[in-house]
Amino acid sequence: PGKVGEVLKSALLAEQFDISAAKTAPIVVAERLTDLFALVLLVAIGARTFEEGTPIAIGGGVVVACLWLVCSWPWLADRLIRLSTVVPFFARIEPRLREAFDALRTVVGPGPLAFATVLATFSWFLECLCLRLIAGGFEGVDLDVHAATFAYSAPTILGALALLPGGLFVTEAGMTGILQSVGGPAMTATVATGTTLLTRLATLWWAVALGLVALILQRRVVATHVGSET
Repeated sequence: PGKVGEVLKSALLAEQFDISAAKTAPIVVAERLTDLFALVLLVAIGARTFEEGTPIAIGGGVVVACLWLVCSWPWLADRLIRLSTVVPFFARIEPRLREAFDALRTVVGPGPLAFATVLATFSWFLECLCLRLIAGGFEGVDLDVHAATFAYSAPTILGALALLPGGLFVTEAGMTGILQSVGGPAMTATVATGTTLLTRLATLWWAVALGLVALILQRRVVATHVGSET
């Protein structure tokens, strides 16, 4: 909960490659930022099929722009770090906070950010196509690309803002509701629910399974390396 699991990425890099978490944590932040940029762009593309889509896209764009401003504007970051030092814990780690911001400012520069956003947009769009293919497997359902793009992207943003692991429950509820709104008469509550669950199985839970396998293999590599050193 609260995306605490993201910290694992930095912990694994620190353990295996002895890279400071202050340098790698900003990469995780930048990754989430590019994901938001990509999803907001996809929501805007698919908004034409949903009357409330445009305000959602605009609101998401404003939030992402504000986050990017915080991550890239030295003056603002300096003021926020100074403000945080009134708390003893943050006062003790102020040098690390400044190191982390310097690294973050590098990875969210216009060039790296644009390139990563293009990759993220393509990646998320494939998941939108996955939703469309699954929906098309139900009799009578003909979900166009724009509707599928909106139905997948908007709930994913809401799930991320909910700070729950994988956006559980919030994403599913939103996706089911939107599918019923844009899927036509054949998209009944049952079909929408089935489409949502199968899509989440093919995107979220398949990725979780791959991640667990990769983590197990990674732990073995680390154990072997430590054993050879001792």
